[in-house]
Amino acid sequence: YLFSRVDVGSVVRIVAEASWGWIAAGFVLYLAIQGLCAWRWLWLARVLDLNGTWIAFVRYYYVGMFFNLFLPTGVGGDVYRCYYLARSAADWKRAIVSVLADRGVGFATMCAIAAAATLAFGRVTLPSWLGWALGAGVVGVLVLLGVGWVARGPLAWIRGAMPLVFEFARRPGIMAAVAGVSLLLQTLVIVVNIFNA
Repeated sequence: YLFSRVDVGSVVRIVAEASWGWIAAGFVLYLAIQGLCAWRWLWLARVLDLNGTWIAFVRYYYVGMFFNLFLPTGVGGDVYRCYYLARSAADWKRAIVSVLADRGVGFATMCAIAAAATLAFGRVTLPSWLGWALGAGVVGVLVLLGVGWVARGPLAWIRGAMPLVFEFARRPGIMAAVAGVSLLLQTLVIVVNIFNA
């Protein structure tokens, strides 16, 4: 499908004219970024008393990235990360909360960068559907938290996971370091895109 929509000849010409030194630098930096992402996730997992080596977390992270990129879903890699971390730690709730926290910190950092850029460069007009989508996301998080407090039956595991979420609030120093690493990661992603441009 993709090749039916793209002029393959122009793509080949652009690739042939590319500066391979900058592409190699971007690739190496991207690999380092993934290692830092695994380190951030390891810090979050340790808050929940999930132990493992950085190498194990890098391995889970890379395989998870493969699934995120090549499965028809953006969360297949997260399911993989939860599965293998829970298998090694024998604690599903903590594994799931660690992966959700990793995703949440990354998303919050991107939102903070977007807000700062909007303040720095002036007002940005967003499509109305995006405002609705963001509002629905906020409502979804609030509903999930509400379900967590009252859940019974098959959803009772959510209620059991709620105290784990509050473990992060008890570690402000680690969370500040995680936020700093996330800001560094997002800045490095911008640099990778500049290198590849």
